[in-house]
Amino acid sequence: MFGDQDNIDSSFMDRLPVSYRNPALELISQTDLRSMLLMRKQGVPIELESKYQLSSQQWLQIINSVILTKLSTFEVNTGFPNRYINKLVEIVGAVYGMPNKTARQLEVLFRENHPHFADWLANLHRIQMINARQNGS
Repeated sequence: MFGDQDNIDSSFMDRLPVSYRNPALELISQTDLRSMLLMRKQGVPIELESKYQLSSQQWLQIINSVILTKLSTFEVNTGFPNRYINKLVEIVGAVYGMPNKTARQLEVLFRENHPHFADWLANLHRIQMINARQNGS
């Protein structure tokens, strides 16, 4: 869906029904992660609701796919604080319906159908371990 960019996992949006793709593309291109998380909780703005006329269940599927896609663009490197990594992992678990899972556990769940995203999760886990060793915890 997004071409051959290395820094994005389009597999979540690629799996959406064709009729959901335009609203998904609009969200990913015009909405930040925080706003998407709020929409997931409170519903989409009336303008989007009127424009696409989708059910709240359809919107939830779209928003979840867009959130996971957006997360895959986050480049997490050594030194990125574990408290923020933990928040990213928490978001993935909540959106995927698997709360309270570790990055490693989520990686296993995503490996078959979303290998690029699984690699992203593996990197989160790797950075968590490096940070823990450097901080002596």
